[in-house]
Amino acid sequence: MPVNFDDYLSAKKETTGKTWDNKQNYRAVDNSMGELLSEIIKARFKDYYNSNNVKVTKEEPDQYGVLADYTPLGHTIRAGKINDNHVTYDDGTYKGYDTPKVIENLANILHEIYHSRSAAGEHQSKHLGKDWQNMLKEAQEAGFPSVERGFFGGDKLEEFLATAVVLRDMQNRGITPTGRYAPLARKLSEMRTKYPWMDQWLDVNAAPETPDLIPKPQGMFDIIKDKFKGKK
Repeated sequence: MPVNFDDYLSAKKETTGKTWDNKQNYRAVDNSMGELLSEIIKARFKDYYNSNNVKVTKEEPDQYGVLADYTPLGHTIRAGKINDNHVTYDDGTYKGYDTPKVIENLANILHEIYHSRSAAGEHQSKHLGKDWQNMLKEAQEAGFPSVERGFFGGDKLEEFLATAVVLRDMQNRGITPTGRYAPLARKLSEMRTKYPWMDQWLDVNAAPETPDLIPKPQGMFDIIKDKFKGKK
């Protein structure tokens, strides 16, 4: 079953009326961004949409400043804070969010869907070699979300992947990351050049719901190291 947006989209509400001066009609739509984001994901990110049946809800995360989060207990994404609205008027005037805001929140939702896809225990950063640890430290200093504490106090590598894979997927599909993700996308590009094994590593982890294809981190390092030495 695909990602379930039903509860999240149930927060959408439309109202119509007259402006204060009674000169125009208006149409206000609450949580219209949620509907737009779900349609973009269905159309442009079918691999994410069809990956699993995680439920996206209108509940809000408990943590201050967190727009969305994935909760393994219940297999849900709480996305209630991503509920931007818009208003249109008879004369064509539009008030509300813009394209950069939509793209930034697209990355937020995809980040959480990646968490829902990921096989638990496959990414254990404490077992990684020095190059991997240096890479994660660099990502943390650059501001990659939650890498400093790990997902629910867990794995830092999982958090890095949830951003890095998503940003690369967006760019590969012609969508330029915006907002807080714009500098992270530029930093990721630098890191992919600095660490020549990173692209193949991201390839292998692009579909984390298929754990049989994902070696454990140390094994992944050995595979890439051997490949660069010309071994098959």
